[in-house]
Amino acid sequence: MLKRIDNKRNYSSAIKPYNMRFRKFATQSGTSSTLEENAVSKRNIFIRFGLRIGRGIVSSFKKKSTYVEIICALFIILFIYTGINKMIDVDKFKFEIGRSPFIENMSGFIAYTLPAGELLMSLALIIKRTRLLGLYLSFTIMALFTGYIWLMLNYAWDLPCSCGGIISKLSWHDHLIFNTCFTGLALLGIILQGKIKQNNKKIYKEFN
Repeated sequence: MLKRIDNKRNYSSAIKPYNMRFRKFATQSGTSSTLEENAVSKRNIFIRFGLRIGRGIVSSFKKKSTYVEIICALFIILFIYTGINKMIDVDKFKFEIGRSPFIENMSGFIAYTLPAGELLMSLALIIKRTRLLGLYLSFTIMALFTGYIWLMLNYAWDLPCSCGGIISKLSWHDHLIFNTCFTGLALLGIILQGKIKQNNKKIYKEFN
C-alpha cells in the first residue's frame, strides 16, 4: 500500500510541471485570442467610423454641388433673359443708358458689350471647368450694378430704367434689393465652388 501511495505521489510530482506548462499555454492562447478579438473589434470600429465620415463628406459634397447648381441656374436664366432683351431692342437700351449722368459718355460701348458679356458669363456658368470664373464675373458685374443703382438713387436727378423685360417693371429700390440678393448669391456660389475644388484636389491626391 505504501509503495502504491509513493508511486502516485511520484507520478503527480512528475506530471505537475507538464500540467503547469499546459495551463500556461492555455492561458497564453486564451489571451492571444482575446487580443486578436480586441484588435478585430477595434478595426471594425475604425472602419465604421471611417465609413460614417466618408458618407458625411459625400453628402456634404452633394449638398454643396446642388446649391452651386441652383445658384448657377438662377444666374444663367437672368443673364440670358436680360442679355437677349437688350440685344433685341439695342437702340432703346442705348438711349436709356445715354440718359444716365454717370455713364452717358460710354452708352454706345456699354450697349453692345454688356449684353454680349452677359451671354458669355452664362456660358461660363454652364461649363463646369469655367464655373468658378463665371461666378467671379457674376459677382463683379452684380456688385457694379448694385453700386451704380445706389449712386443713381442718392445723386441722380433722373432715374431712367435701362433694363429689359419683366425686370424693367421693378422700382429702383426693388432693383437695389434684387441686385444685392444676387450679389450675395454669387459670393455664396464662389465660396461653395471653391470648397468643392479643394475637396476634389484632396481626393485626387489621396488616390494618386
